[in-house]
Amino acid sequence: MGDTHLSTFIYIVVIPGVMTGIVIAYIGDRFELTSLQRLMAVLPLFLAIMTSWVFGMAALAYVFGKVQTQVYPMPRCQHCGQTLRSRHAAQCFKCGADWHET
Repeated sequence: MGDTHLSTFIYIVVIPGVMTGIVIAYIGDRFELTSLQRLMAVLPLFLAIMTSWVFGMAALAYVFGKVQTQVYPMPRCQHCGQTLRSRHAAQCFKCGADWHET
């Protein structure tokens, strides 16, 4: 669970960076550009890759959340039947029922 920040960094920064690096190498070899010309040519492409990648990851997170709520719906109160706020809730805020373990 502690490596979530590392995996997020890899998904958001490293993978698009590697994709852009491959494009920079290809463009430089194909058109014989200097390093500054390569960077100037690839900057809009890098921004496009980053934007599409981040929005794609956001869309996947949204879809995953929707699927998860369908597969594992929130539990209901034992007394009034209303949906609880979390899966580990021990109190219903609608009717005031409380089943904390003391």
